[in-house]
Amino acid sequence: MKHQLKEYFYFSRFERTGIIGLVILIVLLIFGRTLFFEYYPEVDENQKVISNIEARIHSLKQEQRKRESQKELDDIDLANFKNLEDFNPNNLEEEGW
Repeated sequence: MKHQLKEYFYFSRFERTGIIGLVILIVLLIFGRTLFFEYYPEVDENQKVISNIEARIHSLKQEQRKRESQKELDDIDLANFKNLEDFNPNNLEEEGW
């Protein structure tokens, strides 16, 4: 029985070196991942999306305020002018000259 188990767990020097190298590589990858995320914390993708939406909402509100103020100015300008549709220079009397 010992002899049968020894066949499965006996490795040549080259195979042992490869196994040790793979184990070291796996351990480094596990610890490297934890160290990487410790120094460079993962940014929540939802937070990026939310901040982009908030920025877009803010810019849309500014555009709306700008349009409303422009509309008020347009209304004021039109109220100050006389109605030019009634004016026809061909029908102007001599007194108007």
